[in-house]
Amino acid sequence: MAFLLPAGIPADLPGRDTVARGLADLVDGRATQEACLVAIVSHRLRDAGVDVPSGLPDDPKDRLWRLLERDVGDDAHGRYNWPGSSRSPTRWTRFERRVARPPIRAPVDASRVRAFYERLGLRSRSEATVYLVGDASAVLVGWRPTTRDIDLAVEPDSATGWIGDDIARLKPELGISVEFASPPDFIPELPGWPDRSPFVAQVGSLTVRHFDFYSQALAKVRRGVDSDAADVEAMLSRGLVAGALAWELYDAIVPALPRYPAVDEPSFRARMVAAFGGRPNR
Repeated sequence: MAFLLPAGIPADLPGRDTVARGLADLVDGRATQEACLVAIVSHRLRDAGVDVPSGLPDDPKDRLWRLLERDVGDDAHGRYNWPGSSRSPTRWTRFERRVARPPIRAPVDASRVRAFYERLGLRSRSEATVYLVGDASAVLVGWRPTTRDIDLAVEPDSATGWIGDDIARLKPELGISVEFASPPDFIPELPGWPDRSPFVAQVGSLTVRHFDFYSQALAKVRRGVDSDAADVEAMLSRGLVAGALAWELYDAIVPALPRYPAVDEPSFRARMVAAFGGRPNR
């Protein structure tokens, strides 16, 4: 029986079939891969005029991980993260490339990252902090020349709504892609991370910081992608992180790892050894 697309989805929307199936699953209360994908990019879909139902799954990225682990086992990491490989022709790969991360008009270099947060700060209507994450940090610090998008986190949570609205207006103005993402999407929060988050700028009532580099480094170690390993090496070489404290913080979050079912602690620990060497003598 052919699948019928629900009304209200633009005919030219990338990944339209996947969106339709995800919306139908959400209405029926089923947390499928498609439902999780729709939940992850719900703000983009709403910007496109798609009526996304309420009651989205909690932690849809983590749920997607678990569903992939259930369906494909050890290949879950590649299925989730591998951008466009012919060896990983999954719905997630196609959907992520076409909807979650649509093409941008030009690479985002340091000047464009600064233009983004400066304009965002000029629109700020109350005090808030934006934490730059991943390649956005790498580009500003200087070990990567460009990024394809800007990942960030916002504090407090109550500011996410209006900041999200302002970002939605800035994206077409600047020709950039912006995503809400942070290390606690992948690992437990590291103790003291706000105090270790380096200051970048103050624009109006908006404070801009790099998300704690230890949090970023451990999240990258946990994922285990080659480009992430290069980022951790760059952080080490620039003195942004050090092995002794990285291990201390790792030990602090081990008791909380069961709350992250996608994390295999022995594999995580082995990657820590590869990134930072063995634990220092105490």
